[in-house]
Amino acid sequence: TMETDEVVVRFEAEPTTATFPEPAPLKYPPEGKVGRAGCPLVIDFGSYEVRAGWAGEEAPLAEFRSLTGKARAQNGDTVTLAGNQLICRDISKSSVRSPFERDVLQHFDTAEILLDYTLHRMGINTDRLNHPVMITEALCNPNYCRARTSEILFECYGAPAVAYGVDALLAYDYNASPSLDTAMGPWTGPSESGLLVHVGHSCSYVIPITGGRALLEHSYRMGVGGGACTQAMMQLLHLRYPQHRQALPLHRAQWIKENYAWCVPGDYLEELRQYRTWEGCAARTTRFQLPFTDKEVPPVTAEDLARRKRLRQDQAERLREMARVKREAKLLALAKHTRALQDIQAQLRAAKPSAPAD
Repeated sequence: TMETDEVVVRFEAEPTTATFPEPAPLKYPPEGKVGRAGCPLVIDFGSYEVRAGWAGEEAPLAEFRSLTGKARAQNGDTVTLAGNQLICRDISKSSVRSPFERDVLQHFDTAEILLDYTLHRMGINTDRLNHPVMITEALCNPNYCRARTSEILFECYGAPAVAYGVDALLAYDYNASPSLDTAMGPWTGPSESGLLVHVGHSCSYVIPITGGRALLEHSYRMGVGGGACTQAMMQLLHLRYPQHRQALPLHRAQWIKENYAWCVPGDYLEELRQYRTWEGCAARTTRFQLPFTDKEVPPVTAEDLARRKRLRQDQAERLREMARVKREAKLLALAKHTRALQDIQAQLRAAKPSAPAD
């Protein structure tokens, strides 16, 4: 805290391979009915994160960033990495990329690397995938992207069956259906009509629901999501603090957005009016301490002061000596120039003709 008892938020240290090790693969096949042969494998293939788990589980078992890239190992070889290891600062990496463009799967070579890593994290090391796959997709996903994804799952992994679903509609169905018996039919009760708003990392879309069914022909999709909010936050910070551009990269702006940004539940204009007074502005202000390295200043002794004084005196003496030498050289040059002018004057007098006689 500072002298005014104001709390200052300090950024967390950037992850390294020591503090953020690679998770070990899960046990396969897992104990119990879930995960046995024939149990569907659910993959939430998002543009920001990939989540994978078995059908029937309450939460995904593997979560990691949708990133792939090249890195240099300790022996000098170039290896391919995927997931959260790419955000570690002590890895010499290059060409980090995502398979998505505007929430649409475009780079299928990168997508295959992510699918390989997903199966590795789930512990599936069999010759072929013996589980049906349920994979999510974006709203209005092109048929070409779905066909290429199906080609990878069927031909590369030998999946017995593949199903697709929009993640927002699956979440709505999970919260609207009280039991699995009514999950297949139209929504009834309070969930019969509604407005589904999905805010993703790259895109957002709105889906109206009427009569227990989603009206996809009246849905709306926009290319603005959480990633655009993070970019806007970073640009505002760079505009406000241009001297700290290097210390405010994208991941720190995202950390600020996720931990300290909020949506106004009531009147937005009334919330802005609270910033007119000093008390209201101070109550809503959060201060952050950027990382820095303390410089150790050695204690100054009497001997150090005397040594510095002698150095200053020696430097002053050298400057005086340099000024004296420069002054003498200038005087010599002036004297030489004066003698040259006197010689010219004498020659002019000697060469002056005498007056003619009468």
